[in-house]
Amino acid sequence: MKQLLLVFPLVFLLCFTFGCKQQVEEGLTEEEAKALIEGFVKFRNDGDLASADKVMHPECVIRYSNLPDDIVGLDAYKEYDKMTRITFPDFKMTVDDFFVKDDKIVAYWTLDATNAGPLVTPMGELPPTNKKIHISGIGVSYIVDGKIKKDVAYFDMLNLMQQLGFTLVPPAPSEEK
Repeated sequence: MKQLLLVFPLVFLLCFTFGCKQQVEEGLTEEEAKALIEGFVKFRNDGDLASADKVMHPECVIRYSNLPDDIVGLDAYKEYDKMTRITFPDFKMTVDDFFVKDDKIVAYWTLDATNAGPLVTPMGELPPTNKKIHISGIGVSYIVDGKIKKDVAYFDMLNLMQQLGFTLVPPAPSEEK
């Protein structure tokens, strides 16, 4: 009986401790991330708006290094995708590698395309050059409710511009008086 009295408080304490422990929400699995990436690439490569609805959060925020401002909302992103199809009708993105951490997917991607329409850049709109490009970049996607809520992509804009035939011209020296 004395042993039972000693065991009971210990069992109660253990149950209370583990019962009150906060459940830690697990992040994405690699399979979930791969499905999101495949849906995203399908949307971007094919302009498949049904795929966009499946993988992009309605309140998504998109930040790409070629854009002067963020794109906010799925409808605005779909419009951007339509412009991309005019600028690069043969747009072909490939995700070469990715990893998952908690609610983030970090992907290394390459893009091949031909510039057949005007290109929107932070410097303004540039005319088409009909030249092919091959660029690589890194994207970080933040996942909320199983969809991409924020997507941030970085790539070398100078490399892109040089492939299109644009040059970087240094400013003229100022005249001293």
